[in-house]
Amino acid sequence: MKHSLHFVEDNDVNNAIASFAEKEDVDMLAMVTRKSDFFSKLFGRSATKKMMQHTNLPIIAFH
Repeated sequence: MKHSLHFVEDNDVNNAIASFAEKEDVDMLAMVTRKSDFFSKLFGRSATKKMMQHTNLPIIAFH
């Protein structure tokens, strides 16, 4: 399987990933999840969940 690793810097992570994926014609995204504390679970959403709502690409999430 052909694959590559890229580092992109931007203030908006999801926008940066989506823009890069579109520009590079990406087939799938792989993301690593982080353990959230109580307040993050209560008031925030994980970057992986946000990305799932931001793109139509398949996402594989590693826990």
